[in-house]
Amino acid sequence: MSTTKPSFAKFCALEALHWAVMAAVQGLMSTYMSVSGMPDAVLSTVQACYLMAAFAGALFWGGRIDEAGSHRRFFVLGVAASLVTCVATCLLIDSYLLCGLTYAAYGFMVVPVATNLDAWVMDSFPERADAAGRARSFATGGYALCMLLYGQLIKFFGYSVIWVAACVAVPPTIALALTQPDAIRAGAKQKEKVGPTQVASLMRIPLYALLVVVVFLNGFAISPLNYMRTVVLQNVGADVSYIGFDSFVGCLAQLPFLVFSGYWLRFPKERRLLAGIALPFGYAVLTAFCHQPVTSTLAFMLNNMSFGILYPSMREITRESVPEELFNSASSLIDVCYGQLPGIISLLAVGPLLNVFGIRGLSFACAAAQAVTLAVLVVGMARLRTQRTEQHMAINR
Repeated sequence: MSTTKPSFAKFCALEALHWAVMAAVQGLMSTYMSVSGMPDAVLSTVQACYLMAAFAGALFWGGRIDEAGSHRRFFVLGVAASLVTCVATCLLIDSYLLCGLTYAAYGFMVVPVATNLDAWVMDSFPERADAAGRARSFATGGYALCMLLYGQLIKFFGYSVIWVAACVAVPPTIALALTQPDAIRAGAKQKEKVGPTQVASLMRIPLYALLVVVVFLNGFAISPLNYMRTVVLQNVGADVSYIGFDSFVGCLAQLPFLVFSGYWLRFPKERRLLAGIALPFGYAVLTAFCHQPVTSTLAFMLNNMSFGILYPSMREITRESVPEELFNSASSLIDVCYGQLPGIISLLAVGPLLNVFGIRGLSFACAAAQAVTLAVLVVGMARLRTQRTEQHMAINR
């Protein structure tokens, strides 16, 4: 391994550059497909295929990275793939089948890169509990600024901004990554096969299993509003330039919790989880009563604050609970349960729900599901606390 010391500033730049591309593709590609004439039924199918590919890619590449015990090689591969698949998706926008296939390929190759980069940061700075949160704040900041910028640029230059952004951001990202030393996990068992059995064994760890269940239920409850965010904003009169502003302001709400993650880690993780799960409930309820874009954005900020609280907590609990050699696989499972898996279910169900109940009815359904999530977390933590007490008493007898 290289003797060059890792640079935290370089990691911050890598986060910002990578998420500049993610902002263009994840933030605007579905809108591009819609304005290009893709029917809603086809669009929802393409989005579902993208999420299923991202789900499969996260689990597949998570295992491969854990087997290798290092990160840089996959990061470079994934970022290079983001350029190829992004440009291909844009060029094939008029062919629904080919566009869907290239977009799914983007999900399979690129979505796991974010989890890998977070693990690379944590393995490079094991002595810093706030490393992942602080580095991720640059991802959030880069995403926010780019969404604001892209929304304005699209008004003047059209949706070619999406693939141009990838062409501009990817080459310096790869060049910068190649100057950063890889992180080999000291003490971790390397080169062992990581398959479904090893990943499934993680669910026998009580605290980690509770986290997986809760983040899945949280994602299931809130994904319909997040993935239909464009529809929610259009329902209150917003245009494409405002959609970029909405993402910008929403991301700003995350920053204090990510930048000062070292401070927030002083609070017990159980309280942070409760706060992170409670805030989306307020987002769903307030969305039901929004009639102006600005009030909808204010409600959306609660959901982004939730992520700012949950993200460092999820990484901390995963790091403390799972074997070191399965950390990337465990983090990938958490991420897909938080985003891709509930997103797939949401995209299949949200259309009929919107047709029957509208945005308000959908929002109330999300609020009810989030209340169930909060109840599961409270009961789960109470049971874990009871088990720990009983184990402590048994040891002291």
